[in-house]
Amino acid sequence: MEPRLKGMRILVVDDNAINRKLAVTMLKRAGADVAAADSGEECLTIVNGDAFDLVLLDIEMPGLNGFETARVIRAERSPEELTILAFSASLVMNMETRCTEAGMNGFLSKPIHMEALISTLERFGPRKRQPPPPAI
Repeated sequence: MEPRLKGMRILVVDDNAINRKLAVTMLKRAGADVAAADSGEECLTIVNGDAFDLVLLDIEMPGLNGFETARVIRAERSPEELTILAFSASLVMNMETRCTEAGMNGFLSKPIHMEALISTLERFGPRKRQPPPPAI
């Protein structure tokens, strides 16, 4: 597989170990640098201590759920600084609207399919940065 996400730093947050491992594996195969958390609380600790381009955040977790976690992150970081994509198996009406209202940049439904995940992350991932001008 071509490393289409090379250099992208992604935090996967999901309380389900199987879903978390699957997402991490897919993202690593696509070239991303990936970390994982199993709760909203752990997500906040990791995000505050490290620089990520994107957080892939499960909505339905015990304790601090995805909506609450996103709101706490947004109190500190803008959508331009850190992309947050929700993912959930729940097909509740207005889910995308609820995610947007919580400060998330987008939504993916589970089960996650490799190509849909990669193309979505490419679309929402960090903007291409221009290299610094050469020294004269």
